[in-house]
Amino acid sequence: MASKSKSRPAPRRASTPIQPQDLFYAGIGAVSLGRKRAQAFYAKAGPAARGAVAYVRDAKSEAGWYLRDASEQGLEAATAAQARVLKFVAKAQTEARKQLAPVLAKLGIKAKAAPKARARKKPAPRRRKAA
Repeated sequence: MASKSKSRPAPRRASTPIQPQDLFYAGIGAVSLGRKRAQAFYAKAGPAARGAVAYVRDAKSEAGWYLRDASEQGLEAATAAQARVLKFVAKAQTEARKQLAPVLAKLGIKAKAAPKARARKKPAPRRRKAA
């Protein structure tokens, strides 16, 4: 039978100490690699991102116009409705005074003179802000 020899591990090389220049070169390599990856990412995502920003900007301005138009229409409708209601109230007051005048005269109460209707000014049109 052959004799078995004990296997010995291979002698390890003495590790070389890390030199400051090695760290410097590794830092330069990392910066270079990061710059290349950033350029590649920007080349892929750049046009899409710029398009998305432009789309959002356009949608924002368009929504602003719709909001302004809707608020102006709502204000105009409210003003018109208020004018109709005020006319109806004035008409109802004069009609009630006419019908109650004989009853008040029998009771000895003098009817007050109807106040003169004031001419209402139209509200100044709102200015649009430049976008």
